[in-house]
Amino acid sequence: MKKILGVVIGLLITHFTYSQPGTWVRSLALTQYNYPASVWELNGNKYMVCGTCGSDLQKSSHCFMVVDSLGHIIQSDLFGGQDYIEYNKSTYLDKSDSSYLVIGLTDKGLQFDYDLQVTKYSKQMQRLWSIQLGHSAWDSGLFIEGVGDGYILAGYLGDTLTNNTNAYLAKIDLTGNLIWERELDWGKNEEWKCVKKLSDGSLMAIGKKEYQNGRYAELLGKFTLTGDTLWTDTFMIKSNTFGTYLEEISDNQLLVTANAEIPTDTGIKYYSLIQKFDMNGNMIWHWEYDNFTANMVKEMADGYLISVGGNLSNLDFFEFESLTFRMYSNGWFSNTGTVGKEGWQEAIYMQTIKNGNGLIVLANNTRENPELHNMLLYKTDSIGAFIELNDSAFISIGKDPDLADKYEIFPNPSQGKILIRSTSNANTSYTLIDQLGKIFFQGNFDKKEIIDLENLENGIYSIQLQTEGKSFSRRIVKTD
Repeated sequence: MKKILGVVIGLLITHFTYSQPGTWVRSLALTQYNYPASVWELNGNKYMVCGTCGSDLQKSSHCFMVVDSLGHIIQSDLFGGQDYIEYNKSTYLDKSDSSYLVIGLTDKGLQFDYDLQVTKYSKQMQRLWSIQLGHSAWDSGLFIEGVGDGYILAGYLGDTLTNNTNAYLAKIDLTGNLIWERELDWGKNEEWKCVKKLSDGSLMAIGKKEYQNGRYAELLGKFTLTGDTLWTDTFMIKSNTFGTYLEEISDNQLLVTANAEIPTDTGIKYYSLIQKFDMNGNMIWHWEYDNFTANMVKEMADGYLISVGGNLSNLDFFEFESLTFRMYSNGWFSNTGTVGKEGWQEAIYMQTIKNGNGLIVLANNTRENPELHNMLLYKTDSIGAFIELNDSAFISIGKDPDLADKYEIFPNPSQGKILIRSTSNANTSYTLIDQLGKIFFQGNFDKKEIIDLENLENGIYSIQLQTEGKSFSRRIVKTD
């Protein structure tokens, strides 16, 4: 059921402060619980934000918000779910007819009986059709991809006999009729998080597979367009890893993102993983970054890679900032930008802006006191950076591969002193700054230098090194 939200717009929460020219951030809400799914650029410098809005956790609807070039809402709609759950996990824009395909789940008022659901909306936001797939258990769609004559679905289906989930792929035609479906049942919990059609005419899916007691390995699989399995493989760079996204790039290779969550005595240690594979699933390289998450990655027109996710903003493992980070084509860091306040912000989706002047990024925005779940929408500059005084920071943590390898900085994290050691005899200047750019230490050295951090507050700093006309920065963590 469609509801035009003329009166509901009054509930909209819009917070913003301008930063550098052309960048902005908006916190968007139509109800108390607002969860993001996808964002798309429209004609006329407008953006469509897609997600889920609900008055409580058992009543939610698909929501759509059209915002202008400065992030102000100019139209909003809610569909369905007035007395039950309709959840949007991912949205696909079919450019052939400008329609929107929403994949997620619904319970139709039957508690703990979730069906995988796909719904199609017209360009004018009319609900065209909706289908439900799955078993009498907990089923969910997580990603949808167009393949010309239909759509490929990825997610999981609950298995009531084993009390586990099976990774699920299916194809439907343009009107929602089921063409084929495939379950991957290895006796544990598996799911497909993302699926893409590749240039060689195959399908590639990324997800996770449980191997013991809540521990997961990254799951990758290749399939024909009729759903037949060509191969599947698992990767376990960390002991609890799950794949989040994949993208084919210009050299017929694959970029993949994954996250790892490792329990520690003080909480959870987060790692983001950026990987490159060939079309046969052979890993070419991978990079892992601690205290980050990675939910999506794209190849940019200038040859750089940009990923989005979260950045741990303090040392107690309770606060994340929304993150964009930019890499060289081989995965070396170039720089990062963060957006956030107290709470949990994590970027989940991005689109490049057609004119090449930046990115439009959609993120979670959660606060516990008072409990509030908003969508965070922001626009970055051309390198993925965003600067907003007091609310966020831009930290340059780039590495020049030819320069950075000449220096060692340890220990990091540090409880007091850090040692900078160079393998060259060139004079090097250094500057230690915090996330707001405040300078704490400056100096010069040839072979090595010891810096005492003991009197600094715990937190994240940046050490900037410059020599022979080149410079790079490295992130430093001060802890107890």
